[in-house]
Formats: sequence, C-alpha cells, structure tokens
Amino acid sequence: LARFDTSGAQIWSTYYGDGGQEWGLAVATDQEGNIYQAGRSSSTINIASADGFQTTYGGSVDNYVVKFDTSGFRYCATYLGGTGTDISYGAAISNGKIYMTGQTTSAGGIAGSGYDNVFGGGGNNDAFLAKFSSCIYTVMSQTDPLCGGICDGTAMADPSYGATLLPYSYMWSPTGQTTQIATGLCAGSYTVVVTDANGNTTSD
Repeated sequence: LARFDTSGAQIWSTYYGDGGQEWGLAVATDQEGNIYQAGRSSSTINIASADGFQTTYGGSVDNYVVKFDTSGFRYCATYLGGTGTDISYGAAISNGKIYMTGQTTSAGGIAGSGYDNVFGGGGNNDAFLAKFSSCIYTVMSQTDPLCGGICDGTAMADPSYGATLLPYSYMWSPTGQTTQIATGLCAGSYTVVVTDANGNTTSD
C-alpha cells in the first residue's frame, strides 16, 4: 500500500504480509482520511490484529481487510474466510462501516446473520458480501479510593481511532454515568462502553 501527494511524490509505503502470498485488491478511505485495504492472504500470522473479527487463518486463501491512518500506522485488521478459497475484490466505506465483496469456495466461515447463510456451491463458487464495524480503542486510567469505605475514586476512558466527527459518548456500569470521567466510585469493578460518531463501540 502506498500513499502519494497530489504532485505524485511518495509520502509513505508499506508491505503487508508474512510467509504466504498477499494480494491487495481494493482500497477505500473514510471521511477522516483513514485508509482501508482489502485483499487475499495465505499467511497464517501477522495479518489480523488481536481485536479483529476473525483473528485466526481459516485455510487455503482468506480475505482480509486492514485499516491504516494517514501516516501508515495500522489500527486494526481481520481475516474473513473458511477452509476454502476466499477472495475479496472490492471494499467501500459508508457511515463508518466497512463493506467487502468477492467470491468464496468455503462452506463455512463466511456468512452469518445475512440474507443467505448456506453455501450454494454451484460451480464451486458463491459470491459474498460482508459488513464490519470499524475499530475503536479505549485506554483506561483510574484513581483508587483513598481509604476503605470512602467513595472518591475516579475512572477515565481515553478513546482513539474511532470516528471523531462528533464527540464520543460514554455509558458507565453500574453507575449510569455518561461522562468521560466517572467520579464518586467506591472500590469495585466498573465497565464503560464507548461509542464513536458512526456507532462503533468498544468496552473496557
């Protein structure tokens, strides 16, 4: 994947792959300039990120999609594939969602919650369409209560990589607070769900 300026000068470029064969077959960008590459891979490692939808290689040839920022830093990536040959030929971004299309010979590992979840197999290939949410990360920090029984602890969620066209929204459990920093916390466990401007979520 390579990025050039409007005069044709190279800004940066990167390999993407490991011991197998990778083909980058589609590229798209979102409103914030993030870059998405979709393609095919036969590498068993170093393709999907730890938070990807499918983190392990399905077999034969898998689809993949990867998200980079404008400087070439990888945010997240995933496989999509079963034991057959799965090839993505196109990608598009709309309202913070990622769409991939292509062909597959896998009887499993592709369809789920869709219009047709059963592999047809006519001529050995089916087309597929997949929709993903983009990735979003949250780093947590906290201040513990000063001593037992006093509820003066705080917790803060610091999200990044999501769509920031509008502010992130927060929902803390079990307190119900909706601010970035939860206050007045007693000793215990708390969960926050962070949502970006396009409806992508993460929790911690």
